[in-house]
Amino acid sequence: METPTFTAEFKIGARIRITDAAGPRLASKQGIVVGSGRYRDSVRITLDGYKTSMTLHKKYLCFEEMS
Repeated sequence: METPTFTAEFKIGARIRITDAAGPRLASKQGIVVGSGRYRDSVRITLDGYKTSMTLHKKYLCFEEMS
C-alpha cells in the first residue's frame, strides 16, 4: 500500500489525536497540525494546551473524530 504525501494526508489545521503506540506520556493527547517536518513522514503538531510544537512520525497520529 502506497503512503499518501503530507499534503494529501495531514493538512495544516487538521485536528489529530496521538495513538497509544507513541507511548504512555503522549497517548490520546489531541492537537492540531502546524506544518510538515524535515522528513517526508514527519509532521509538526501543537498539542492542546501547549505553547510549542513538536515533530512526530505520522504513524503515531490519527485524525480526530468530529462529534
